[in-house]
Amino acid sequence: GEGGGGKAGHEDDVLDTSAVHACVMCANSQHFRDKLLSSGAFSLPDAGGAGAAPARVLEERVSPDDVPHMRSVVRFMYTDKLDYVHGEDSPSLLISILRLADQFRVPDCVAACCREFGKLRVDDIDGPALCALYTMPPLAEDPAAHASMLVTAEERLYSLFADAVPAMRSAELRAQLVALPPRAVAALLSSDRLRVDSENSVAAMASLWVGAQAAPPGPEARALLAGCIRLQRLSPSYLCGVLPNLTWYGFTNEGAASYFQAVQAQLLSGPEGRALLQAQAMRGGGPAAA
Repeated sequence: GEGGGGKAGHEDDVLDTSAVHACVMCANSQHFRDKLLSSGAFSLPDAGGAGAAPARVLEERVSPDDVPHMRSVVRFMYTDKLDYVHGEDSPSLLISILRLADQFRVPDCVAACCREFGKLRVDDIDGPALCALYTMPPLAEDPAAHASMLVTAEERLYSLFADAVPAMRSAELRAQLVALPPRAVAALLSSDRLRVDSENSVAAMASLWVGAQAAPPGPEARALLAGCIRLQRLSPSYLCGVLPNLTWYGFTNEGAASYFQAVQAQLLSGPEGRALLQAQAMRGGGPAAA
């Protein structure tokens, strides 16, 4: 096939250049096939000297951290071998290669990565691998296609954080918890396998994660975590006195209706709620959230 150049860059910087063959790229990747066969896919730099044939250059932009993983995907297209050794390399390396293979539509590389992932035990999944899994677009966009990977990731979550209160009290586990991406935290908090003393601990764990982030989480992440808290199961004191003061917990119109329904049910149905009403009445006011 005809040779060309492949570049991986970030912004205006070219971080890596590899000589590749168009026939190999087209045979292994639908992404490159579409791009190579489309008009205007190539740039033509200077010939590089008198009599030299101009090189055809195809640019692809990836993050600086992904440049070595992109090279691994390209090497796989030539060798059918992964730059990953089971038992020696971190699973996060395998997941990074898988993510790029999926992004650039290299199905044989994706399949090879999935086979290697299937060899992993639950305990092999470390913190970086958990983060990589739950931030990988293929799992978010098509979870059914990667169900076995999600099961393994969830099993690792439960093995680490299944007991909410001890996890929040342990400095080591707390550090691992707050390092997780929001989708991982939501998967944990929404699971019936999470052991808590009460629903208050679910809200406390969500607040712990939010408060530890370097930058305030965006509305999507906040809504994801808020949706994990079952309002009807919060204690009346937490529901009326704590939750409204959590600045990250946003009330949508639908959420506000659910909240006030929960408040009404809690205040009227149990001794703690009735005690709150009585205390409020003795202070000369109405119900705190009526």
